Amino acid sequence: MTKARRRGALAAIAVVLLASTLAIAQSAHGQEGAVEVRVAAQRLADGRTEFALQERQPNGSWGERRLPSGRFFPASTRVGRWLGSSPLTIEVASDSMSTAAGDTGIEVRVAAQLLSDGRMEFALQERESGGSWGERRLPRARFFPANATIGRWLSSSALTVSLSPGSMSGAAPTGACVLAHHVDRVTTATFQVQTSSGTGTAFYIGNGEWITNHHVVDTASRATLVNGSMRVEATVAGSLPNYDLALLNARPPSSVPALAFVRSRPALASDLMVVGFPAYVSGTPSVTRGVVSKHAPPSTFASYHDYFLSFADDALALQHSAPQNPGNSGGPIVDDCGAVVGVSAFGFEYTSHGRPVEGISFGIAAETVTAQLRNLRSSTHYVRRAVTPTAPASTTLEVAAFCNREANASFETCSVAGARGLHSGLVWIHVSGVRDYDNLYYSIDGGEAREYLTLRDLGRGRHTLQVNELRTTGWTGWSAPHTFTITQAGAMEIPAVCNGDWADYDTSEQCFAAGSRGILAENSPVVWTLGVADWNSVVYSLDGGPVATWDQFTLRGLAPGFHTIQVSEQQAAGWTGWSEPYAFTIVGAAPLEITAFCDGPEGGHTTSEECHAASVTRGGHHWIWPRGVVNSDNLLVSVNGRSGVAWDDLNLWSVGLGRHNIRIGEQQPAGWTGWSEPYWFTVRR
Repeated sequence: MTKARRRGALAAIAVVLLASTLAIAQSAHGQEGAVEVRVAAQRLADGRTEFALQERQPNGSWGERRLPSGRFFPASTRVGRWLGSSPLTIEVASDSMSTAAGDTGIEVRVAAQLLSDGRMEFALQERESGGSWGERRLPRARFFPANATIGRWLSSSALTVSLSPGSMSGAAPTGACVLAHHVDRVTTATFQVQTSSGTGTAFYIGNGEWITNHHVVDTASRATLVNGSMRVEATVAGSLPNYDLALLNARPPSSVPALAFVRSRPALASDLMVVGFPAYVSGTPSVTRGVVSKHAPPSTFASYHDYFLSFADDALALQHSAPQNPGNSGGPIVDDCGAVVGVSAFGFEYTSHGRPVEGISFGIAAETVTAQLRNLRSSTHYVRRAVTPTAPASTTLEVAAFCNREANASFETCSVAGARGLHSGLVWIHVSGVRDYDNLYYSIDGGEAREYLTLRDLGRGRHTLQVNELRTTGWTGWSAPHTFTITQAGAMEIPAVCNGDWADYDTSEQCFAAGSRGILAENSPVVWTLGVADWNSVVYSLDGGPVATWDQFTLRGLAPGFHTIQVSEQQAAGWTGWSEPYAFTIVGAAPLEITAFCDGPEGGHTTSEECHAASVTRGGHHWIWPRGVVNSDNLLVSVNGRSGVAWDDLNLWSVGLGRHNIRIGEQQPAGWTGWSEPYWFTVRR
């Protein structure tokens, strides 16, 4: 991930509120198992805050804002005092939302409190069976900014709330649902997990959280989640190896729904569906069908494979008959209503004696997953140490040819190219005797066994490569060392440059399409870069000019017209050299931003946070924290929409007590930035 993407992802959090995904339990009539809603809020001119709820429509868009009768948060309320809105009812039978209380649906309300720094914190509550309101559910992004623009609606991020109204059972009876009505929702929420050591599957459960197997992420701290054109970067937030579960954090595209777990164990012989990315399947997930074969502790199946020996005593395994292959691991096993009954984990192809078998697959039962969610959320990621298998020297495998990817036209050309030397970029390998490349392990210079092969960390000179394959009968043993030579660092490539942040684009193609229309001169564009070993070592050059680190890199000084950007990095194998120039067009100046405005001492405040928390008076010594300014001498300042003045000419003696706004603009080489969004402040004396 580029630093531009990381910064963009953090900035996006600052402008969102709270979202709520209401996981409605399945009824006997077969309606959807999950209804998504989100909170929307706006600041009014009198200082009050108005909030509403929206429901996700079948086409993926958000419906109209539903306004409860009691929906205004007063501007003068006491700090730290929680207030609640009047209720809204989610009508289960009709999948609609009304503003009146009733007994045919589920009642929810928004709760809010004012914080000492001027922000507002939101939560969601559900009506319990006794009539009281349940606990406040606090999503990760739940804060309404103190300086929000008047009249601008802000929407929330996602929170999953499991609801079980008394008139509905926790699980639908057999035949209550038709799989075809739910399969699109399930496949949309299921993504392929890509790490440096392999691939697997994960599924979205709301609140920015994804479930997968621990053995899918294993030694990785980050992963890429892919489904068709959708692509998000995730962090491994926690894992429980003795349940083979891991939790990923990533903000999904708005069209991705959250999946809900069943509330009771599915009956034997009931239908189920496995969703994921088995073997070489990529793009969008595939689906296989089967039935529930058995529920039992994993120790029951320990005689099948050592995989089950490390499980906790209270874990529960789900045996089923749906085909399940490497790559399915971590994906959802769902019933005909689309509710998750388990997490795919393991499948058998051969007995311990080598005889082929069919219809014996395993998952982690839903009741174990839901019981461990609290522990999973509070855990850290347990990174399992890679172990080099001990095995005799292999007489089965041989590295026949090893070369860089661009030289892999045939075995002969790869062999000749590899003999001349390799750079540290992408590689290609030919192994004699291998049965399944997915089960191949690699060792560089006698190091630990890895499921992936990369040369980016290698220095120049001679190295050795060995391979080892894990088969149903055990390890083949390490091949004889194959000697190769690293002669230089592999080149880097820029496929796209665009404005925005990482969350705006799923692929480099989308970034390229946006950037091809022209780019605004801003501080931190998205620079999509391939071949990076360490982002902290990457440097940039604009129009062949001086070398700049990312902290020094900016487009703000560029004039309209054509420009070029190049990247390079000091890697273990040496300097990559500059990439091919990537051409782009500057079409104008990006707007500025005010992060803080305050009174301050003669030397100013150390951080914008300190300034944001400080007061503003009419006669004070004022300080402003702008973002994106090229030359402060060209800065103009406007208060309450008046004509702009130079910073040295700014004074507040003409404004009264109360709320006011300030904006800034600058004439830069790329043109006039336009006025920034108003920054709201309060004059108290």
